Amino acid sequence: HIAHGLVPAATIAPKPAVPRTPPPRSPNPSPERPRSALAAAILATTLTGRTVAIPQPQQRFLPESDSTDVEQECFEPYATVTDLRMGPNWKLDGSDRSVQSLELSGNYGEEEDVDTDLSDKGAESSCQSNEKRGEGSSTNAIYAVPCRNKKVEFSDSFIPLPCFNRAMQILNVSKARNHKQPWVKEEQSEEKSLAENLIREKPPPSPDVSGRARQARENLTKEKFRELKQENWSLSKAYQAKVQQFEGIKQQMEEQQSKLKRLEQENRKLKEAAEKSCSDEVAAELRSLRQQAQELVDENDALKMTVHRLNVELSRYQTKFRPLSQEEHLKLTSLPMKGPPPPWLLDMKYLSPLLLAYEDRIREKEDLNLEQEEMKNFKVRVEELVKENEDLHEQLNKNNFISHTEWQQLQTQAKLVLEENGLLMEQLEIQQAKTKDSHRQHVQEASKLTKQIVILENKKQSQDKEIAEYQKQLEALRSTCEELKAKLDSRIAAEEHFTLVNDLKSHLQQEQEKQRCEVEELMGKVASLQAQNKKLLLEKNNFVADNKILETEMETTQKTNRRLKKKIGLLKQQLEEAVEKEVAAHHYLANLIGVVEKIAQERDHLIFFAKCLENENHGVLNKIVEGSLRLGRLEEKVKV
Repeated sequence: HIAHGLVPAATIAPKPAVPRTPPPRSPNPSPERPRSALAAAILATTLTGRTVAIPQPQQRFLPESDSTDVEQECFEPYATVTDLRMGPNWKLDGSDRSVQSLELSGNYGEEEDVDTDLSDKGAESSCQSNEKRGEGSSTNAIYAVPCRNKKVEFSDSFIPLPCFNRAMQILNVSKARNHKQPWVKEEQSEEKSLAENLIREKPPPSPDVSGRARQARENLTKEKFRELKQENWSLSKAYQAKVQQFEGIKQQMEEQQSKLKRLEQENRKLKEAAEKSCSDEVAAELRSLRQQAQELVDENDALKMTVHRLNVELSRYQTKFRPLSQEEHLKLTSLPMKGPPPPWLLDMKYLSPLLLAYEDRIREKEDLNLEQEEMKNFKVRVEELVKENEDLHEQLNKNNFISHTEWQQLQTQAKLVLEENGLLMEQLEIQQAKTKDSHRQHVQEASKLTKQIVILENKKQSQDKEIAEYQKQLEALRSTCEELKAKLDSRIAAEEHFTLVNDLKSHLQQEQEKQRCEVEELMGKVASLQAQNKKLLLEKNNFVADNKILETEMETTQKTNRRLKKKIGLLKQQLEEAVEKEVAAHHYLANLIGVVEKIAQERDHLIFFAKCLENENHGVLNKIVEGSLRLGRLEEKVKV
């Protein structure tokens, strides 16, 4: 008798003392941890050891056409024989077993979703009417001859289970989907044939062995769930840290670009300042004075803040200890009452411990706030995990079967997902290394540019000084020329005039030659500066090209991420299809169990009927033997 082995373990297992009802879900989920359907599916598979899915909502009552299609597709049980009867006092022993099995199945149905209660009320009323009919006709219906060509006709003794209507609905839905997808039909037919072969070849395990195996499997799945949860948590932390680093690198890149723009603007300003006259120098002096004034204002504000911090820290320190008495105040000689303040009172070296203590206090408060926020986030995550664990336990209590092949497929899928995550992490590390290298190169090149700009500014200042000296010399020469003119007006002498003119000409020629040399030197310097500017422009263009290359690499990575997301969506669809197939197979096996129970009942009826026939045959044989003995005795008497 194999019916007890085929009954699901959930019908025999004791119910939990506390009902596992999950708390109501909030309409606004926590935004701190994004939901991932693939991660949820992997966690569910590792926790339960099998795929669990809620079927899509369909109509509660099916039309007659769907029910007839399901009856035609179902395999056909044994037909009933109403001719064989043993009498009114003969009772069927299989009725008790059927009632027990139905009670077990009823308990199993009670553990299902609450949504099926309304649809199951009609089934229960039909069950009660069928039970009443079965009491009157149980002595008439006996299963004997297999009928393979006829339509399935359930006898009155077969009571429909409350979950049978739900199974028929899911079978109809799977049939409608199979019409759309022919390859699903082939897979389901192969799964049906494999299930039938397994039922025929291998006897089911006993309830004790199945319970132990289930407990061991649950323990393994719990350990795997904990490990995966820790890995998921660590990966999420690492991913957040990498994202933050990437954002920081982006900000640094933007800052470097802004610095480059500022340097370009300063270079332009320097060029404009070189072309401008002394008025620009006056404006530069005014700007420097304004900057100095702004720096003084900033220093004043900083000193005010330090004074405020010192006051706060001193007040906090004073609150720890009792106030001093008047005598103790008089005895204090640390600060002088008269005269200038001591130098140590105004030295920052002595004041730095107070500032450090204040900063340590602020850091402690910030650390406390951060830890409180992390604890809140951790509490929310733990509550969500507890809810998911409760839901998964409920789904485990409802569905307790999964095939070895599906389990291996789920394990392979989980391994593939983990490998993909590892590859993505490696790609992120490579990209971060590239960005760091590019950032270092940008920093080095920016430092080189700043050094060159400082050198150019120093050269420009030296040239400005030389120009000022030359202007002073020109003014001195002009003054000398004016004096000479005045002297010539007072003294008119041809020889002296010629000599002075010659001297002045020679002096002018020398000065012109000096000016030409200086102009040539200045032109060479200007040419060198222009060449340096061209080099800087070329370097800038190279930087722009590097930035464009980095942007293209970012776009390629985004495209790859999108492709991976699409692949994940396809894998989710495949998982959902596999879950639907498993639900259909589960209901198919439930129908097989019902048919096997009916076959077992019929076998018990036939065994009992055969025993009754044997007893009657023995009685008839005994009567024949007694009659023959009586005839022998009568013949002996007649002979005598």
